[in-house]
Amino acid sequence: FQRAFWESAKRRFTPVSQPSPGSLTLRIALIELDPTSVKGNIVKSAASTFYTPFAALAGGLTTGSIAIEGRLTDSEKGWTIFQPADKKS
Repeated sequence: FQRAFWESAKRRFTPVSQPSPGSLTLRIALIELDPTSVKGNIVKSAASTFYTPFAALAGGLTTGSIAIEGRLTDSEKGWTIFQPADKKS
């Protein structure tokens, strides 16, 4: 994240090493991780080579998901400014 701030073409924020007056604190957490099935991906790939309708059925074996949450707070007062959450499959 720091590199993204430093290398931004239109940099509006400067990362700091410690919370200080006038700064914001960003906390991000990975809260859920359900990996895809390696065996399911192999079956799906093999099925799509030989029999496409079966590959569609095998798709259920390959689902995985990840969820993250974050919180952007005022470093001085602790007020929550923004609280994103997202889950993708």
